[in-house]
Amino acid sequence: MTISKAPITFVLFSILFVLFLLFTSCGNALLAKLPPRSHYPHERQYATMEVKAVLTQWAPALSADRPPLQHIAFKSPLTPPEALWLTQDQSLTVASGACAAGSNNLCAVIVSINDPKIRTWATEICGLPIFWDLKPDTETSDWSNGRILDLETLQDHPLNVTVTPGWLILHISNQAPIHWQETTASPVGCNS
Repeated sequence: MTISKAPITFVLFSILFVLFLLFTSCGNALLAKLPPRSHYPHERQYATMEVKAVLTQWAPALSADRPPLQHIAFKSPLTPPEALWLTQDQSLTVASGACAAGSNNLCAVIVSINDPKIRTWATEICGLPIFWDLKPDTETSDWSNGRILDLETLQDHPLNVTVTPGWLILHISNQAPIHWQETTASPVGCNS
C-alpha cells in the first residue's frame, strides 16, 4: 500500500502560506506601533555622527554678538548659517550649521521637541539630522541639492533652501514652500 505525497505536500504548503500571511499582517501592525527610529535605515549616505558632533556645538556660535546674515546681500562666499529654527508647526527646534568642521555644506539636526505628542519619541529623533548636504550657490544665495528627511515616512526628498533674515524657506520637490522662523530662545531640550 502506497500513500501519495501530493496531499501531504499541499497541506504543508497551505499551512506555510497561511502562517506567512498572518506573520506579514501582524508584523506590519507591530511596525506601525514602533517609534520612527526603530526601523530607521543605517545605510544613509551622510555621516550622522559627524553632523551631530558639529551641530550640537551650536551654543557658542549662536551668541548674541554673532553677525547677521549679511553675506546674502553682498554675495561674499556663503557660510552655513549657524542658527536655531522653529519648524512651521512649531513642534521642533532645529539647529543649522556646517555639516563638518571646515565644510561649506549646510546641515541641520533636531535639538528640541516642543510638541508633547511627539516627545515620547525623543530618544529616537533628538540629534537626528533633518536635512543635510546642501551646497552653497553664490549666484542665488541659496542652498541646493540637499536632502530632507520626512519623519513620518522615513523617506528623504530633494531639498533647496533660501535663507532670509529671520527665515529659512525650504523648497521640497512638488510641495509648497515651508517656512521655519529663526529663534533666539534656548531650546527646552529633548527629554523635558
